[in-house]
Amino acid sequence: MVAFLTVNVLFILFTILCAFILVLWIYTRKMNTRLSQSIKLINDLYKLNQSQANTLAELSGSPEKSTQGATGFSPSALTQRIAEQAGQLIKEDLVNDITNISNKALINMTTRNEDLSSRVLALENQTELLQQEDPELKMYNRAHQLVKEGVSIEDIMEASQLPRAEVEVLVGLQRHKKTSHL
Repeated sequence: MVAFLTVNVLFILFTILCAFILVLWIYTRKMNTRLSQSIKLINDLYKLNQSQANTLAELSGSPEKSTQGATGFSPSALTQRIAEQAGQLIKEDLVNDITNISNKALINMTTRNEDLSSRVLALENQTELLQQEDPELKMYNRAHQLVKEGVSIEDIMEASQLPRAEVEVLVGLQRHKKTSHL
């Protein structure tokens, strides 16, 4: 019976040992997978660091040898280069913004000018229609037109049927206009 207990104990110990080895083997595989993933991540970080170092090298021009840090570039030169590029980008953005604002203002002013021109033209047409409808205004407008053309007072009186005094006033006003514009 002692031998039977010994065999049973040995079998149980062997089973426990196999289970322990199996657990250890599974744990080792998981650790190996995690280590592989970690090594891959470290390699990816190294490549990323190298690409950023190359980008910094391109941005900063050539590295200075006296104050090179871990990246191989002078911090002050790099900072200055980045500041210059940022300033250049800001200037370009401002120029673009000013150009856009100027274009919009020009478009608005052009539209407004066209609107005003069409309104003025409509008012001129309306004024002409009103002048043609009123017979008294028609006579004065005809006389005014003849005065502008430099026609004699007698011809104006005959064409517009206005009295001499009114025609002389119109001629005097036209002369006054001409001398005030000179």
